[in-house]
Amino acid sequence: MYKTNQKCVICNKGKLSKKIIKEDFKYKNKHLTIDNYAVFECNNCKEALVDPSTIRSTERVLTDFRRETDGFLTSGDIVAIRKKLGKTQEKMAEILGIGKKNFARYENGTVTQSKAMDNLLRVLDNHPESLNVFKPGLYPETKKDISTTLFSTSDETTQSFVSFVTTQSFVATSTNYLANVLESETNTEGISLKGTDFSAPKPIEEEAKAA
Repeated sequence: MYKTNQKCVICNKGKLSKKIIKEDFKYKNKHLTIDNYAVFECNNCKEALVDPSTIRSTERVLTDFRRETDGFLTSGDIVAIRKKLGKTQEKMAEILGIGKKNFARYENGTVTQSKAMDNLLRVLDNHPESLNVFKPGLYPETKKDISTTLFSTSDETTQSFVSFVTTQSFVATSTNYLANVLESETNTEGISLKGTDFSAPKPIEEEAKAA
């Protein structure tokens, strides 16, 4: 998306130059350093824009970093469980009652599975015979891959937005938030996931009494 000597999309004055750096990511007091992290730095405003290809290539690494920190199965773990059971991605999605693309995203690191789904996968891993009690049912897809849409659009407003969200500072500060928000299943049981409360709001009467 970005090129050397391209006009800076942030300040519209300087020119971009490509740099290969080591980028440090922090999540819950854990650190991960990624080598060969490509950014384009402006010689005027000094803002560093993260190349979209870099974001895509490091997505699985960062997702698994957060998973390991939170005690979740990693992409590799999920692939190993599926292969141990001798199932395709489509069949696993059917068994778990989710969309085929949703399960594929667990394996490619696009999203992190919920705690309930993580526990279910662990049960299947340790007790493969439990497959006999499952009632398969494939659910429709519920999540569109917005990254493909954003990075392929030619709309000027959207391109400006993409330029902003790929700044090095934005990506660094958004890592924790995105880990909480980009879940493939919506939690409808009032369970708090990674510090984000998805429970239903209290009725107005209850809020009035609490006040």
